[in-house]
Amino acid sequence: MADAGIRPGQDITIIGRGMQIEGTLKVKGDVRIGGKIVGQVKVDGRVITTPEGVVEGEIESSTAEIANKVAGDVTVRDHLILRSTAVVQGDVNAPRLTVEDGAKISGRMQVGMNNQGKGSSSKMVGALANGKR
Repeated sequence: MADAGIRPGQDITIIGRGMQIEGTLKVKGDVRIGGKIVGQVKVDGRVITTPEGVVEGEIESSTAEIANKVAGDVTVRDHLILRSTAVVQGDVNAPRLTVEDGAKISGRMQVGMNNQGKGSSSKMVGALANGKR
């Protein structure tokens, strides 16, 4: 599933099940999160989370594929994918967004907007892709 986005030879940091990090995680390459992070996640590359993972804090990355619970804002510079198991409790800011059926978002969304707030739309969302559109 998630490994399809990792290129051969690409540096990847793995936060495995049973692992917990508190503080700011800064990664130059890609990161796969299957454990728990309490704090900010700042990644130059791609963030991939597994359904078992938990992030309590903000995520900032180039792209992200979220399949877990995130209690914090998610900001990506390119493309955000929310898998069916994703639960985001925070604001979402992404130029491109893909949402699978079953994903949940509670917060403000800016999709198609650049980081300066210029773009197409912004709205409050209670539940998305859960039959409540």
